[in-house]
Amino acid sequence: MKNKIRVLVVDDSAFIRDVVRTILEADSGIEVIGFGADGFEAIEKIKDLRPDVVTLDIDMPRMNGLVAIKNIMEENPARIVVLTGLTDQEVTLDALRLGAIDFLIKPSGSFSRDLDTVGNELIEKVKIAAGVDLEKIKPIKTVSPVIIKPVLPYLLVEKIIVIGSSTGGPSALETIISAFPKDFNIPVLVVQHLPEGFTEYLVRRLDSISQLVVKIGKNGDVLKRGEVIVAPANYHMTVNKVEYEGTSKSEKVIYLDQAPPIMGLRPSVDKTMKSAAKIYGSNTVGVLLTGMGRDGAIGLKAIKDNKGRTIAQDEASSVVFGMAKVAVSQGYVDVVASLEQIADEIIKAVS
Repeated sequence: MKNKIRVLVVDDSAFIRDVVRTILEADSGIEVIGFGADGFEAIEKIKDLRPDVVTLDIDMPRMNGLVAIKNIMEENPARIVVLTGLTDQEVTLDALRLGAIDFLIKPSGSFSRDLDTVGNELIEKVKIAAGVDLEKIKPIKTVSPVIIKPVLPYLLVEKIIVIGSSTGGPSALETIISAFPKDFNIPVLVVQHLPEGFTEYLVRRLDSISQLVVKIGKNGDVLKRGEVIVAPANYHMTVNKVEYEGTSKSEKVIYLDQAPPIMGLRPSVDKTMKSAAKIYGSNTVGVLLTGMGRDGAIGLKAIKDNKGRTIAQDEASSVVFGMAKVAVSQGYVDVVASLEQIADEIIKAVS
């Protein structure tokens, strides 16, 4: 019989601890082996119990989750899934930077009433976390001065880059976006799977460490060279060409819509990539990073079918080698590279 996933549950609320245990142990492949009420207890219980996965609250007395994660990852690295409230967006993404694998938003109101809402998602995230190699979840180092690379010549041919990511993506995006040179004169679209309320902080963080302008996409935004546009949570983002009647002038713009989720996801990497390939053809570069699931594989196929270039993050540097793995296995990827090499490969592809 396969060993069960051993989970430590840490939350200052005894009620929440019991609810999380009930959720997790409803799955026969998971057992809760202990509890903690704050960051200090989390550190000690991890040393004693060596759990496969830790679920960790952020807002706790004595030592909060953020400080605890920093100490845990320095002393006894563990696979951490953060349980957070909607008011904790900034610290939650900081938790990912410090080494947490993923997070789940606590439902508002009665937690017990919303068990069905979060139960399956929590179980899935714990199972994903249990399969992650601890060597891949070391804290991201503070981004040092932006890497200055040779300036690209001003391109006469319009090109576009579309990057898709999910679990582990925020930290990966920091590494890539911060490496683009100041005169990188190509629009970049990013689709990162995040709940509502969290994309804004990610964008502020990326903008603060990048030499390019990073912003959340708005309906009708004109694509500009050297801008990074991130899809807002809960909206699909597509590329469209607008032609002005009676003139030869046209512009590439993004449209946002709330059409049904694709494979349960909105925004969809596939949808953005396919729309870009349709408009830009062979001048499209698609990049697929770390993340669970299949989103992005069909998008890379569309880019490749239109003679564009496709790049995927390799297994060794991916927190979760899922999305990229599917695309690689299907033959949709031209270049497989480590996270540290992705920015260079993008620059090569558009030069």
